[in-house]
Amino acid sequence: MSDHKKVVSQLLEEDYRYAAVLHQFGIDFFDYLNHTLAEACRISKVEPVRIQDQLEENSLWAAELSKDYRYYAPGRLVTHLQKSHHNYAQVMLPIIQHHIERSAQQLGKEYPHLHLLNNIFDSFRKDFLAHIHYENTVVFPYIKKLERNSMSFSNNFLLEVKSFSLDHFIMKHAHDDDDMLVLRKLTHNFKSDSSDHIAYRILMRELHDFEQDLQVHSLVEEQVLLPKVQKLEKALMNKVKELLKSN
Repeated sequence: MSDHKKVVSQLLEEDYRYAAVLHQFGIDFFDYLNHTLAEACRISKVEPVRIQDQLEENSLWAAELSKDYRYYAPGRLVTHLQKSHHNYAQVMLPIIQHHIERSAQQLGKEYPHLHLLNNIFDSFRKDFLAHIHYENTVVFPYIKKLERNSMSFSNNFLLEVKSFSLDHFIMKHAHDDDDMLVLRKLTHNFKSDSSDHIAYRILMRELHDFEQDLQVHSLVEEQVLLPKVQKLEKALMNKVKELLKSN
């Protein structure tokens, strides 16, 4: 049987990622559990093939997590991380937030902790969006500028290097880890089993996947990008010292 003829609840049992893809096309799976995918798409005026295509595209993005980024130049790393930020802000966070809200509304009596989860995740989401905005508008432009000026530089840029601090960048990552720890404790490490409602199981998988993605993202920033940036800064300052000695 082709997927578009299957009932949405069956598709979700086979692959929970359909929940996120349906949301991307304005289809809330909560409202279509007993409809076929074709029916849900017809009502929402979406071609079923677009759902399949998006599912494959999301799978390609997930494959990005397994790449070895150690040999990427800082600028290329920044470009990758900016794409991750876009995915967080425009896809993952809104979808998870919506699924928490709907789950709390419909399953709150069965899972009372969902109401608290909703409040905690909303606070986390706002803080996290502010953090990635800071990285996108302050940290990443600085890194790209540092890479461009590794061979030639101005006095103004040297002042910028001396005044710039990566401490806030590092400390915010620790704060994000603390927030995720709260979410893990509340949900018992995002635990669910076959007896749980399908919406709850999907939500736990999405939270687990988000945390895994975030851990890889943080490792790339902290263990790959940051040492490269510090190396560039050190090389630049050594070059300045050599120039001062020669004058």
